[in-house]
Amino acid sequence: MAPSVMDLPASWAFYRKYHRNAVNVRIHLVCVPIIVLTFLSMLAWGLEWTGFVQVGHGVRYSGAVAVAYAVFCALLDKRAGVAALPYMLFLWQMSRTLMRFVAPPVRAVQVAVLLHAFAWVAQFIGHGAFEGSRPALVDNLVQSFLTAPLFVLLEICFKMRMFPQLERQLFLSRMTAAPESTPGGASAQ
Repeated sequence: MAPSVMDLPASWAFYRKYHRNAVNVRIHLVCVPIIVLTFLSMLAWGLEWTGFVQVGHGVRYSGAVAVAYAVFCALLDKRAGVAALPYMLFLWQMSRTLMRFVAPPVRAVQVAVLLHAFAWVAQFIGHGAFEGSRPALVDNLVQSFLTAPLFVLLEICFKMRMFPQLERQLFLSRMTAAPESTPGGASAQ
């Protein structure tokens, strides 16, 4: 059974068991932010294109989604929320830049869709070629979508030596969890 999305140590352990190979983790460090920023771009454009909101207002809703995700991270852990807000606002600003500087808007959406697809394909290749196992989303789609951006953010923070107590807490929680085989039957790298 998958852990509650509101339990950071359990969610971390769930996601981390699918991401043990260093190359696969690096692929995710690059591709997950691309997926988030292109999702925010496509969300803003889609809301306007469908007529759900007035032209020019979709970006406000995609910004609200970015802030809501930062609030979700803060509910899991205050330190994660502190890091998530500027991270998500940066990705949102990059999505706005993509939509603003690639004209016409339809071309910007095409660029966003291509980048989005590329990032997903690269992650699947990372799991198949380097991790040797299926991605986490196969076992729990919601858990994976909610955890992936936070996983990447925390990986970056830990590499920058931020939040050492949180890193220790998450590492220890992973060590004390019941041992499980690697998803897909591959050995851990």
